[in-house]
Amino acid sequence: MTFYCVHRTQKYELSIALLKLLNLVNFYSPGDTLSLHRDVSEDVDRGLVSVSIGCDAIFIIGLSGDDGIPSHYQVLRLRSGDAVYMTGESRYAWHGVPKIIPDTCPKALETWPALSHPQWAGYMKTKRINLNVRQMFES
Repeated sequence: MTFYCVHRTQKYELSIALLKLLNLVNFYSPGDTLSLHRDVSEDVDRGLVSVSIGCDAIFIIGLSGDDGIPSHYQVLRLRSGDAVYMTGESRYAWHGVPKIIPDTCPKALETWPALSHPQWAGYMKTKRINLNVRQMFES
């Protein structure tokens, strides 16, 4: 399987144009979780890309058989800089983030954005950011 996660999205039709791409930024602190879910709001069958920044996270993904009983699953530790591509059967798999692991942020990111905002020094030390890009609609 190839995979990753993000919050369920809703389809929004705009009178001016349809948005084709959706970019999500998920921000996590220790104790935050992302419940098991499936991303099924998109109108197209395209893969999605997810990039992790900051603290490590535990990520779980699994597939169900026709009877709804989990047929297999994987648990991964995602580290800062990891990118995951969910496509094929994993694109609609159940997935979630049950744990953010504090104090695992790379040293180079711990003080960000203190150079330009000293009052925020050390803020990222316990944080995780997930960037996610997916296509929502056909052109």
